[in-house]
Amino acid sequence: MDVGPGKNNDGLYGSKRAKTVEMNDLCIRDLGYFSLGDFEEMEQRRAFYVSRLKLNIRVYVQNKEVEQFKDGKVKKQSLYKEIDLEAIMNCLQSGEMVELPDVYLGLYKKIRTRLLICKLTEEQTQKRLLMRSKQEKKNNVTYKERTKGLSAINIYMTNAPDIYFKKRAWSMTCIPYAGKSRFYLKRGNPSSISTCASRSKLNVLNVMYTGS
Repeated sequence: MDVGPGKNNDGLYGSKRAKTVEMNDLCIRDLGYFSLGDFEEMEQRRAFYVSRLKLNIRVYVQNKEVEQFKDGKVKKQSLYKEIDLEAIMNCLQSGEMVELPDVYLGLYKKIRTRLLICKLTEEQTQKRLLMRSKQEKKNNVTYKERTKGLSAINIYMTNAPDIYFKKRAWSMTCIPYAGKSRFYLKRGNPSSISTCASRSKLNVLNVMYTGS
């Protein structure tokens, strides 16, 4: 366990740790350590990650109907199309989860990953909205309408193979509480997001979250 001063920059530390991962390591991070560059580094090192997705990150899928110029060249801006996360959220029932198995993140350099989108209960959603309202007043900030509009869902990103999520009865559940991402082991909950695998194949390298 590595514990440091609260004034240290989480992003810089997270990037430093990303360069130490080895093949089949698993890195679990909360939003304080979110970095697309770090996830790309882990992918290149053939390691795995699980993280909540920052809501200001745009999500795309490959466009099957690309546009072309008159000379036949493909218009680059038509290679991908953005996913409407709010529309997906509105289609889900409380406690329901949907997987987007092949998506791309980032406005310019697209990072390939997969998403798990979980719909919160009405009580959980209202608690989150209240918490954000208090944070706005306390920190004198204003959340973007997109962030407020997506308050009813949690979005997780991972490159871990599906077998790691479903093979074992033990599961790793990501529970947002008081604005922090906390992780704990919980036995056999079918609605949980699990990241377990054979110990001989997967090593949990680090769990990184910001705490007070």
